Amino acid sequence: MTRTTATARTAFGNGEEQRDHVYIDDVAALVTLVLTHRSRGILNVATGTSHSFRAVAEMLVKLAPPAVPITGTPRQTPITHRHFDVTACLKAFPKYRFTPLDVGLRRSAEET
Repeated sequence: MTRTTATARTAFGNGEEQRDHVYIDDVAALVTLVLTHRSRGILNVATGTSHSFRAVAEMLVKLAPPAVPITGTPRQTPITHRHFDVTACLKAFPKYRFTPLDVGLRRSAEET
């Protein structure tokens, strides 16, 4: 696919809100582990590290040239960062390692 023009993309606020972004293959792998081990209980499927939407957008811009400017919008609501307690996941599957965000984004970009 060839892109000929770069249009600006808008981030809510300035993209400063943080979320824990999980690579879909990691979700599938953890579901498989849960089913295989017949686990019970609540498990947050999260890496334990949150990144801002702006940081994710900037990583994506680097993966998919041409460079696209990222602009913000006036904030309508207070900033909310979401972080998850991953203690249960670490205890249940101590050897499991999540895919780093930059690696997951690169793999996803390569698949499209």
